[in-house]
Amino acid sequence: MNNKKNIPFQVINWDDIEKVNYPGEKGNTFWQTLIFSGLRVRIVEYSKGYLADH
Repeated sequence: MNNKKNIPFQVINWDDIEKVNYPGEKGNTFWQTLIFSGLRVRIVEYSKGYLADH
């Protein structure tokens, strides 16, 4: 499936996107997510020593 024509290419100011905290067994991850039709763009930050809880 070719949805490239639906992707709104643009410059993203990540400072304006809320960081959501997802704690792990140790440490945290912080996700910043944008959702477009058929596309999810995400930056994930891991704290030092992060260990997933699953």
